Amino acid sequence: MNTAIKNLLDQIHSETANITKLQEKLQKEYNRVFSDSETLNKAISNAENSSEYQFGRYGDIESWYRFSGLSDYAECREYFETWLSEKHCMRVDWENDCLIVSHGDDNILIQDDTRHDNGVWQSGKLIIDESEYKSDGEVNEVKRNALIEAHMEKSGYFPGVYRTKRSGGVYAVNTQA
Repeated sequence: MNTAIKNLLDQIHSETANITKLQEKLQKEYNRVFSDSETLNKAISNAENSSEYQFGRYGDIESWYRFSGLSDYAECREYFETWLSEKHCMRVDWENDCLIVSHGDDNILIQDDTRHDNGVWQSGKLIIDESEYKSDGEVNEVKRNALIEAHMEKSGYFPGVYRTKRSGGVYAVNTQA
């Protein structure tokens, strides 16, 4: 390799290191600005407490909150997304002006009672057969919820519990008596 090329490559590596340091400083400054925004903090709180659920693109359960001020952060999108992900475990749906919170993919799902694949499922496995809480064609929700609670106590794992409708709706379920 000739000397001119080596010198140019060394210069690029040096400049890249400088750019990386500047980007880190810029991220820290943006983080401070984002953290200090009352409007943004209120939107994040609303997103964290949202009861609007859906299936995410990877099969997880997500809640979402429409935030009309999201466009204010479009110019610093990369820094905003990094901060939101690292500090609040959220992501942004820029197309729909939404803050998205993932509730994971290991939740307990109660299948809609009008479908033939009923029951209570977790991680793609049937954990409570419908016959354990349904008699004479009627679902005993109290018994079903007690069985779900017993399953969680036994496993020592307490994920979210959601009811899924044939129409695609997802609803949080309180299984505690």
